[in-house]
Amino acid sequence: MRWTLCLLAVVPHCLSACGCLVKLSLCQEVAASSAVFIGKVESVYPYYLDLTNRRKAAEFQDEVSRLHGDSSPGAVQRLKAVYSNMLGEVPDRPRIAFESASSIQELDAAFDKVLAQGRQVRLNIRQNFLTATDDGQPDDDANSAAANQRTVVWTGVDDCGVDFQSGETYLIYANSDEQTGKLETSACSRTRRLTDAAADLGYLFFVGEGEGKSVRIEGRLVPPSQDPATDKLRSANPSRAGLVVSLSGGGQRRYTRSGQEGGFVFEGLAPGVYTISVYTADFPQVTVSLGEPVQVSASEKTCATPSIPLRTGWSAN
Repeated sequence: MRWTLCLLAVVPHCLSACGCLVKLSLCQEVAASSAVFIGKVESVYPYYLDLTNRRKAAEFQDEVSRLHGDSSPGAVQRLKAVYSNMLGEVPDRPRIAFESASSIQELDAAFDKVLAQGRQVRLNIRQNFLTATDDGQPDDDANSAAANQRTVVWTGVDDCGVDFQSGETYLIYANSDEQTGKLETSACSRTRRLTDAAADLGYLFFVGEGEGKSVRIEGRLVPPSQDPATDKLRSANPSRAGLVVSLSGGGQRRYTRSGQEGGFVFEGLAPGVYTISVYTADFPQVTVSLGEPVQVSASEKTCATPSIPLRTGWSAN
């Protein structure tokens, strides 16, 4: 009866908010995933859990509530019809349980079993970045699975599931279940609508098609923990945004500016050793180094996350 009661609160937001033990960074998520791809949703099963059918789901809710209070002889058959419409095309084994149910309690139990399996999402793959082999392990040849293939991804029906909608395109991070082999994703992953995933696409391009240039350096400028002269905490330091960060190595030199909280990113790098230096915002007109150069080593399809310490008493300009 658990999922039936959940239904009456209008699934999918029927349980407490999903508690994710950890949120992975982009690089960590890619490394931990069996498959990463862009896919357009063709269908969602059960039918009523497709966000496209949100209004219809509310109508189902009203009808299910009414029939649970109906003691007339035909209530079971009417509820059976409502549940069938909610689910869509019921697989063989659950369909047998539905057809043989002779009471509302048995019908609720059959409905619960379907929901306990999770939400099944059929997608048309538009672009692969990382694909799973038959043994569930990531395949380094991301292009081995051509675009326009179809695949199925499973997600929960509770708040830890992803609310997919037919016709929408998503960036999917999925893992292969060791026992069933099913590809699974959740709200705790970086799976999201493609329109909300722009920050991920640069790195994924290099992972999938970078031709040996799939290294990402995602660092942060760190001020001294305190100024020995004044004993003031780091909150008294100037803003770390807008500083010039230089990267050299592999016969090249690149520059970028630090963002909020001192973050910076270099992508599309070959494996190797790189030296990172930091300068004031008016570099190269004025060459003032704000810290000692730091060396970073990174291998193929990995992310380095260095913290670059700034000098005590540093000033942004």
